[in-house]
Amino acid sequence: GCCGGAGACVTGVVLGVLAGWYFFLPPANSFGIDRQADLVNLLLFAFAAASIGLLAVLLASRIAFARRIEARLHHAHLAGGVADWEWDLRSNQVVWSPALYKLHGMPTGDLNPGPETVFKSVHGEDLAYVRRSLAEARDKGEPLAMEYRAIQPDGSVRWLMCRAETLRDEQGMPKKMVGTHVDITTRKEVEQQRELLFHELNHRVKNNFQVVASLLRMQAGRVEDTVAREHLNNAMRRVMVMADVHGSLYKRGHIDTVDFAEYMRDLCEKISSSVLLNSRVKCHVRAVQAVLKVDRAIPLGLVVNELVMNAIKHAFPGAGEGEIHVTFAPQHNQFLLAVTDDGVGLPAE
Repeated sequence: GCCGGAGACVTGVVLGVLAGWYFFLPPANSFGIDRQADLVNLLLFAFAAASIGLLAVLLASRIAFARRIEARLHHAHLAGGVADWEWDLRSNQVVWSPALYKLHGMPTGDLNPGPETVFKSVHGEDLAYVRRSLAEARDKGEPLAMEYRAIQPDGSVRWLMCRAETLRDEQGMPKKMVGTHVDITTRKEVEQQRELLFHELNHRVKNNFQVVASLLRMQAGRVEDTVAREHLNNAMRRVMVMADVHGSLYKRGHIDTVDFAEYMRDLCEKISSSVLLNSRVKCHVRAVQAVLKVDRAIPLGLVVNELVMNAIKHAFPGAGEGEIHVTFAPQHNQFLLAVTDDGVGLPAE
């Protein structure tokens, strides 16, 4: 009766006290009391029965609360595609949640799961990676994070993300791994589609830059005026600077930021290969890694292009040799971009 709630518990205690009083305390079959000691015993019995009943009610309440939390967590995991597991490293016993069976397309409790059960469903191209990652996490006791493809019984493929932590005993030895699996198939499909679109966009933009640069180059070749030809060549180089920024974006897989140090090295390498054909002037880049927004990287790239080209044309007249240095480094909580050379320098005036 105590497991039925507080009301049932109180009723049971009262009835138990009355039954003991009436049937067992002398005089029997009466509510009379012959001795004061019997009254004390009756009160102690009532107190003990009430205490046990209260504890039973509290225990039943805690059990019901834990079951509700477990049910909510189970439904939340199912709704979010999250499955959990526990691996006893000493006994090699693994416990799967029902959601994990579902992620692998298996009936709940259909088999005794273990590491080999997971390996059997892993895509062949990912199997070595999964085995290595799991072994390293188990042997070193380090956190595990991996993504892999799992083959379903119907032949379909799911992308799963696994994260796990290793628990240690009092001596610091790994004793258990607990982790989760999440179905990330939709995310992977979106990423793959995005990669295809990004590749197509890069191809089209790159072609457009090449077309514009080729037209400027052709026009420069037809113009007889030296000044006009130089302006067209400068315009062509500016177009290629923007094309290089775009190429750096594609290389990093980002659409709004660029590694400026890598971009500077690529830019100066292209200038050296296209302008410094005789290698009489060397262009060196010393730049720290920094991620810049495109709207800042492009104008800085144009500035570097103009300064390097200006140094090539004016700092080393005739067959002069020398070096040009492009520096990009932090200075006083800011970044300093500098282009220097060891040429003839500026005119005295």
